Amino acid sequence: MNRPGPVLFLLAVIFGGLLFAILYAETIAFALQRPFAARPGPDGEIEIVMEDFNFKPSVIRLKAGQRVRLRLRNEGRHTHEFMAGKEVKLEGDVSEPPEPDFFEGIMDVRVEVIRGSAMPMGFGEEEGMEGMGMGEMGGMGMAEVPTGPGIHAEGMEAMEVHGSMVMMDPMSELVIEFTVPPDKVGTWIFGCFAEDGLHYDDGMRGILIVEP
Repeated sequence: MNRPGPVLFLLAVIFGGLLFAILYAETIAFALQRPFAARPGPDGEIEIVMEDFNFKPSVIRLKAGQRVRLRLRNEGRHTHEFMAGKEVKLEGDVSEPPEPDFFEGIMDVRVEVIRGSAMPMGFGEEEGMEGMGMGEMGGMGMAEVPTGPGIHAEGMEAMEVHGSMVMMDPMSELVIEFTVPPDKVGTWIFGCFAEDGLHYDDGMRGILIVEP
């Protein structure tokens, strides 16, 4: 019976060792890159920082029935959006905002602009109002959204609302406060869909997990 010579055996050992080392290195790299899920603090607040082009943190965990405050801060050089929903679809090569809207049916939303220029749209609205321009809605529906110099006004009539969203200029900050309903349990997507979805495609997205 022929047996492999010592050279072939040595080559097999070296090849196997290299393959193991490569697989081990890839596993460690994946583990290091995998983001940890962030949770709100004892006061229910969690800070989400917008950069060019990512969110920090990119994975968020909330609990049903919890009163939470999402504090959004745009530290990038571009105007960014925050939208959350179930599924992102492609229209041609454009990533469309996710549907259904995460905030649909949540009527106790309160949006407060802390500093800078920001524009919240579509929060706390009744069914059937999705997609209507700001001029047609005449306001922000049932949500408690402040008015004043911190809110964008120019061009609102010409815009269409595709679900609940906020648009934030650089160095702006706002808070979205709401109670997480039990029917939101599951995994959701959030992201920035500015410039026909280019920001989302460039990596500006994250995962929102609602636990029972």
